Amino acid sequence: MSIPINLAISYLIFSFFIYHQHSYVNNNFGIGGKIGFIISLCLVFSYGFLIYWGYKVSWIDSIILIVVSILIQSIWLTIEQKFKINSESLISKVGLLATPISGYFMIIAIS
Repeated sequence: MSIPINLAISYLIFSFFIYHQHSYVNNNFGIGGKIGFIISLCLVFSYGFLIYWGYKVSWIDSIILIVVSILIQSIWLTIEQKFKINSESLISKVGLLATPISGYFMIIAIS
């Protein structure tokens, strides 16, 4: 179990913003169209990355990344619900910049 910290941070940022973008687009526009297609490509990239990382390095590390990502999402959703924060739109807009940057750093981390 040796997940590089830059990889872990990049993946967690990537998955966090993709989840929020998917949720925002699905709730406000429906999942169809160009934006839905781009988000679907990002999800395929995320899953493909985990499969590649698991195959090349360690399946345990891939599972750890998934579990930590789910935990962070759960904690954030609990905070949003408890304090009635409606930051879905803002997070989605920030994600437009953060997603490709974190995806780039994920690729750099494995090369």
